[in-house]
Amino acid sequence: GGRVAAHAVLERRGALETLPAVRDGALWQRCLVTLSSEGARARAVQAELEPDALATYFLEHGALSVDLTWCGSLQDLSTALGRQPQEPPLPDALSLLRPPPAGAGGAPLKAHVDLFWNGITLDVVWSGQGLTAAVEEAGVRLLGSSEALTVTEIKMEDEHWASAVREQSYPELLGKILVAHTQHVATDVEQMLASQSPPPMLLTLEVGSGFGFGEHPTTRLCIRWLQAREEALRGKCVLDYGCGTGVLGLSSLLLGASAATGIDCDLTSLLLAQANAARNELALELYAAPDADKTEWTCVSFYAPSEGLRGERVFPPGPPSDRRFDVAVSNMTQKPLKRVAKHLVGAVKPGGLVALSGLRVEHVPGVVKEYASLGVDLQQDSTDDGWVLLSGRKAA
Repeated sequence: GGRVAAHAVLERRGALETLPAVRDGALWQRCLVTLSSEGARARAVQAELEPDALATYFLEHGALSVDLTWCGSLQDLSTALGRQPQEPPLPDALSLLRPPPAGAGGAPLKAHVDLFWNGITLDVVWSGQGLTAAVEEAGVRLLGSSEALTVTEIKMEDEHWASAVREQSYPELLGKILVAHTQHVATDVEQMLASQSPPPMLLTLEVGSGFGFGEHPTTRLCIRWLQAREEALRGKCVLDYGCGTGVLGLSSLLLGASAATGIDCDLTSLLLAQANAARNELALELYAAPDADKTEWTCVSFYAPSEGLRGERVFPPGPPSDRRFDVAVSNMTQKPLKRVAKHLVGAVKPGGLVALSGLRVEHVPGVVKEYASLGVDLQQDSTDDGWVLLSGRKAA
């Protein structure tokens, strides 16, 4: 079914046609919004303007989601909550902004608003145009000045990364799968398809800043591993942890998997994977990585929505804790592979297959030890240009 669908997509659209990319900067914007000055902060406190009220304003005027995130020192806010300085759970902190019961006393609302505007910023995700104008209008309407709020853009595209992908001259033929992107010449793609008998399955990816366009040895290792287990994949559920472009989950669907789920902590990658699934007419379910650590993985737009997020989660954290997969594949580096081990292994059915790449030889022992403690006996499966793929089964 995957092969027929892929060729139908090629015939109907052509290999070079570019769909509106849902991660494109013209369609998606993201920024941090804070008060611009001490004067603006004083006006916010005087007006008892809560961060939550500003978030509501943005949602009513076009924002898809607004998350309240911490910035600066949390000493005063932690003290007000009666705990040691740390990042407090957002619901606990927001309780400071609720009016105390009659006769209960407590600090006036202005004092708590003052605390919040010292330690909080708004993370705004916007679909479409108009974000800057909306921020200026919010400043005028709520604080009396178009310059009351400062916008710090969070880029949704790494131009150098995307440029490097565009310079990848030819599609990558990886066994039964031809991985092409939207800047490849259509005739090159068609010639490569025609040169093989039987023709390979085509996977066409949008050009963008996610990892996984088939040119890296670790991506090749993973796709070859999936193909070598094509019979075992049929009708099975596959988890791609750290999905990037979605190339591994989408490849597993082409090879006959009944369902595939991708997880990532980069909003740009998740949007790119979503676009790639749509382009290839494959159903790839996508989630934000739970408990992600932005220090361990290079992200264009790190995304870890909090419980206090307002509006729509572009990608909810997941998958659900009761979901189990027959196969899990992850192409990351050693630190994130070790950190996500418990969550990844916990999502795999007893007896399920696990494949890990993104590793150099010297990193293998530590990763093997970590997964062995969780009941997965990993062995070196294959290598490519100094990179290693490990695979094994979860204990039944």
